[in-house]
Order: sequence, then C-alpha cells, then structure tokens
Amino acid sequence: MFVTEPCTYHDFFDEADRSIAYLEPYGMAYDGNMFDATREFLSPAINSHRLISKFFPSWKAVRLHKHSPYALKKSILDEIEAEISAELTETRTAKVRTSEDINLPSFFYHHYALASGRAVEGDAPYLIVRPTNINKLTKIAGVRGYKFLCFNDGDGSADDRAYLQAYRGLMSQVFPHRGSFEIAHVSWSRKNVSKTIMAYKTRKHRIPYIRKMIGDAQVSLDEGQWGLWENSKRCWLSYDSGADFHMVIQDDAIVAERFYEKFEKYLTEKPSKKVFSLFFRLKSKKTHPEFNAAATGSVDNGGFEFPRLQFGVAIVVESGMVEPMVKFADGLSDVKYKNIDDLRFSAFFNQVGVKTFYTLPSLVDHEELLDSTIRRDAAGRTATWFADGKNNFLLQFLDVENKRIENLGEKEIDNSVDFLSNTIA
Repeated sequence: MFVTEPCTYHDFFDEADRSIAYLEPYGMAYDGNMFDATREFLSPAINSHRLISKFFPSWKAVRLHKHSPYALKKSILDEIEAEISAELTETRTAKVRTSEDINLPSFFYHHYALASGRAVEGDAPYLIVRPTNINKLTKIAGVRGYKFLCFNDGDGSADDRAYLQAYRGLMSQVFPHRGSFEIAHVSWSRKNVSKTIMAYKTRKHRIPYIRKMIGDAQVSLDEGQWGLWENSKRCWLSYDSGADFHMVIQDDAIVAERFYEKFEKYLTEKPSKKVFSLFFRLKSKKTHPEFNAAATGSVDNGGFEFPRLQFGVAIVVESGMVEPMVKFADGLSDVKYKNIDDLRFSAFFNQVGVKTFYTLPSLVDHEELLDSTIRRDAAGRTATWFADGKNNFLLQFLDVENKRIENLGEKEIDNSVDFLSNTIA
C-alpha cells in the first residue's frame, strides 16, 4: 500500500465528522458468489453482508472496500461490538480462518456506518496494481497520478517475474532513497526467519520489549503447568515451514540494537551454517578449555563453530531440521536431560554432524537481575562479549514505571510497587 501525496483530515472524515468509505464500483459480496475456491476471501464479506441485512433490510452491502487507507470511529465500533458480540467472539477465538468469519474493519464497519447515515462514500485517484496494468504507472502521470496504490500479490502476481521486475524498477526510480523508518528497521530481505518468544508467567512483562527489538513474534507462555522442556517443544514446533530458519528466544534476553541488520550479516556471509547461537560466555577453564580457546581466538573473526550447543538464550535453526531435532530430543530419557533443552538439541546436532556457530560478539545477553527458571542464582550468566556492551533495560523499565506511578492513586501505587518488587526479586 502506498500513499503518494500528503493526506488531510478530510481524506478520512467529512465536514460532519462522518467517516469516508472508498468502495469498489462493483458488487461481489452476495450469497452464492463462492463458486470458486480461490475466492474464499469473499466468505467473511458475505457473512457480514447477511448480518447487515438483519439490521438494515433495504441496504445492499455487496461492494468491497478498496485496498486503500480508511479510518474508523470508535463510537461506532463500540456499538457494533455490543450488537454482534457473539459473532465477533467466534471470529477472534478461531485459531485459523473459518467459513464463519466476519471482517469488521474492512467491510462490516463501512456498510453499517453508511446504512445508519454515519459515513459517506468518497473517491480518490486509486489503482490496485496487477501484472496486467502495471504499465499504467510508466505513463505521463505515473505513480503521482494516483493518491492510493496497492500492489497486488495474489492471483499469481507474487510469482510473476516480469511483474516483480517492473515493480522493483519502478520503486527504485520513484523512491531511490530509504526513509528514516526503513533505515531504523532493516528487514531480513534475503532470508525468512520465523520467531517465537519462550516466556514464563512471572516474566511476561518483557514480551513487548523483545517484540520491539526483534519484530513481531509468536509467544509460547508457560503459566506454570508445562515446565521448560514442554515449553521449548511448543516454541520450536510453532515454526513456519515456509521460512528458511526458526528462532527461539528466551524471555530474559537482552537484544542488541539494530538486531536485524547485525544478524542478517551472518545469514548472508555464512550461507552454509544451519545452527546459530546468538549468545556466548566463557565457561569453566577446567571443564571447557577447548570451548573457551575456540572463542578467544575468534573474537575478531565474528564468531566460531563448535560441535556442541551450550546455551539456549537465543538459538536459530534451519527450518528443515526443526521437526527431526524435536523428535530426537524428546526421545532422550537419561536423567541428565531432564528439564533441559540445549543439551538435548546438542545431542541431535552431534548425531547428524552439524556444528553450532556462535556469533561474536553476542547479539543477545542475559538480564542480570532475573533468575533462571531452573535455578535461583543469576550471577555469572551474562555474555562475555555483548554487541551493545552493558545493558540498561531494567533502568529504562523502572524509569517508565516511576513516571506512570506519579499519576496513580494510592491503591494502584501499592499494586505497581508489588509488581516492581516481584520483577526485581
């Protein structure tokens, strides 16, 4: 989606503060229009069409909203929530898309608001770009001839090489320089990595921080019933089979700034590596002399390989190895593997002859003031070399909480103090 020129309030609301809906000129959402399985995206709109007809029998809710920006009024959303709470709950609680879903923001809201006189139709220069019409953007007005552009990736567009080449050429010409957001948030353009945060109930407050640092990620939250190994299995089996790698990161991890950019460098420069540990610390000289020696001799080389996975703070594994890795690890019954995941996985890697690559400096660290879920002592668990040096996450967190507490009532202050005390303890 591209907005090619500045927008104002009146691109989304009229003079009477009614929201503006940009509907397609033709109707598609009507009963019986599901003859083609590839058009299953219409199902939520058709369900919404049926619901709206119960409230407004004379209103024909058949036109989809264009693939363009829109605004929603909270007061109308609250009203809709009260009217169709059962249908909304059913849609929200479904783990996957179902034939009973409704699409509230992109269809139901607009027709409900239009039918009740609290929205108006609008129009703006718009184009949904497909392989059949992308050449329009090379004409005189080009991209600037449309206020809203949506580049379609459905119906085979994503696999059309000529279309993709034309798109990239167009973007390089119209937007030759990266914006500030793109500079600050570098994407993994070469490798697709799915991510899961392995969390425990007493540390779920750290999930937003980790998501902020690594981008959107799934969360496997142990409320106290699973234990480390069960949660670890769930994390790994939540991987995206279409991704190149899957990463599991612990909830007590500290993440380096510009994490994407730093890790993508490893994925690009080490294309043959299948397993990465993004954390390292020196171990006992008596029991791990070879491990320590391999690390100290590789600080200036960006990392080292070793035939053992030693830590589980943040591990990245090639997607094709995930299921056999978990299956093998789950079959280990020796007492030394009880409630431990990194040693289980290390045994699998040894069997298949895959070494672990440790990034140096570490791209993640351990939060010093948080105890491990399997032992109380957190001392000595921080990275020997961390990309950002000493971390100040807790200080930043406390500063935010202190500012919030200044505006709370006495009872709320007591609750916040208890929360902070539990966090530190």
